[in-house]
Amino acid sequence: MEKYSKIRIVGRGAFGTAILAQSLADGKEVIIKQIPVEQLSNNERQGAQNEIKVLSMLRHPNIIEYHENFLQENCMMIVMEYAAGGTLQNYLLSKAKEGTLLEEEEVAYLFSQIILPMYHIHHNQILHRDLKSDNIFLTRSMDHVKIGDFGISKILSSKSKAFTVVGTPCYISPELCEGKPYNTKSDVWALGCLLYEMCTLKKAFDAPNLPALIMKIMMGKTGSLPSKYSDGVRQLISSMLEIDPNKRPSVNEIMAHHWLAPHLYRVFTTLGSIPCTAKPQRPLSVTLPEDPDQSKSKTVRRRSPSPFQSKDPKTELVLYEYGQKPLVIQPKDPRADIIDFSCSSSYILGVESTGQVAVWADENEQVKSPLSDSMKMSKHFEGMMGINIIQVSCGQGFLCFLTDRGLILTKGLGESGCLGHGDWRNVKSPKIIEELLGCDVIQVESGEDHVAILTSDSEVFHWGNLSDRVSNIPILVELESDIEKVVCGPNGATALITSDGRLMCRGENTGNRLLLNNGKETIDASFEFQYVLSHIDDVDDISISTEHSLVMTKRKEVYLSNTSGKNIQVSVSGVPAGIGTAANNLIVISEFGTVEIWQTSDLKNSRTIKTLHDTKKMKKIKVIPQDHSFYVLSYFG
Repeated sequence: MEKYSKIRIVGRGAFGTAILAQSLADGKEVIIKQIPVEQLSNNERQGAQNEIKVLSMLRHPNIIEYHENFLQENCMMIVMEYAAGGTLQNYLLSKAKEGTLLEEEEVAYLFSQIILPMYHIHHNQILHRDLKSDNIFLTRSMDHVKIGDFGISKILSSKSKAFTVVGTPCYISPELCEGKPYNTKSDVWALGCLLYEMCTLKKAFDAPNLPALIMKIMMGKTGSLPSKYSDGVRQLISSMLEIDPNKRPSVNEIMAHHWLAPHLYRVFTTLGSIPCTAKPQRPLSVTLPEDPDQSKSKTVRRRSPSPFQSKDPKTELVLYEYGQKPLVIQPKDPRADIIDFSCSSSYILGVESTGQVAVWADENEQVKSPLSDSMKMSKHFEGMMGINIIQVSCGQGFLCFLTDRGLILTKGLGESGCLGHGDWRNVKSPKIIEELLGCDVIQVESGEDHVAILTSDSEVFHWGNLSDRVSNIPILVELESDIEKVVCGPNGATALITSDGRLMCRGENTGNRLLLNNGKETIDASFEFQYVLSHIDDVDDISISTEHSLVMTKRKEVYLSNTSGKNIQVSVSGVPAGIGTAANNLIVISEFGTVEIWQTSDLKNSRTIKTLHDTKKMKKIKVIPQDHSFYVLSYFG
């Protein structure tokens, strides 16, 4: 206990004592279960060990987090997350005393946060076996649910069934009452009892003695729900409380139920913002004030303009392929602008201002150049209905999506670890990275086989092939500086630009492409982020290729990496607004759209491909280079 300061005892049970304590390391409050091992029977000791095993296996934002365990004075000490809001049972009792039923939307929102971790639990071949309102916890905000108390959970082999009769009598299933084998459908019965209790503030099955209770459970009849609740929740409860376990829905089927499914999206898009209570909550849909002089709280949904309405484009995406005529790429929706763009050897896709993702691919998702006739028109990415995307990034066989709620979703091939879900499995539909649910992500970047993200708290996470290791789960980068921008390059290269304009790089330094050589020594690679270009403190952007990098400063100077460590300043004819580098070519775009290209072997002679606009000034330019072509996304001022 030398790492913790005891505050008070908050509970006692069959296994031991629950102590509220404070971590001396970070000041966070935790619960320490103190279990006197010598006084326990073999079964009780097995229960304590089982809870440790189950908690350590399960990592989910709606499951009480396990921190550590240790022995002290013949007691097993289990340290876990503290949910300051108390139990769901206490919350329901307080509502019952007030005589106030929960609104149906609140019931659905809380139940969604119970069903999501139950999917995770069952997916890991675990039965909870003691689901009840007293084992469901709430955080201090009273709207974030955590499942706990896994002391009698059972880890199953695939499709196996359990036999031991355990659980709290009011929630046990008919098959348990009969002593029959049971599986995950027994947990589904308990979930039905919980949902009924949340609607009525009463137990689904209650009786003055155990025989009478078992009789009620075996009959499967409950009281009717209050009239304020819809037919959807009534039907769901009825299906979960079927006597025959084979007729009960699985957790997957419950999640897909028409009453619950819309509320699951709300959980996915709000749960990550729970720790950021001081920040204003972002709306689900894009809203604009009707009038600056009117109340700030009054907002209206942005109406979709008529398809026949003329619009002045705010962006322009152009593909330049060497030896070909430049091609202006149109969004799928003619009323929209392309606000972000990414491409790799596997994907070409852009984000439209409507929040939809346009992709240039055939029916088998095989990438094709937009230069081909069949690909001049893109199609909208499927499976993203209702999700507002603001940025995309892609690599070899995978896609990353950033939503307006600061969430990261990925899909594609899992073999490189770039999906970030903690395994190597492929994912067909975009899936939220649960490890980042507590983060407000503001930027996502990727190379061919790695990913890096930046949060609003200036934290950087990266995963995939990081050159020195491969990780299938996001890793927090330990940094002392505030980061403003992340940039990814090929072969695991990553660069960070700090808020004060300094540049840090990490990865393989082939040809000094990451500017790590200092003139005195040659550095082949660095697997920690190191400051480079110490004489420059106003870096604005960097583009990295397999052999070199191009850096632009806020003073609009452009530098090219050099193997000797003495970096070369590139002479640019106009005021640069965007840079890119690929293979042996350097690309610089001026603020009025002039495109200049150099070969790295001849920096004295450049060639101008095209002037996009003679008078329209660019506010920002994003250059996406490829080996034999490059894309330019221009943002007008």
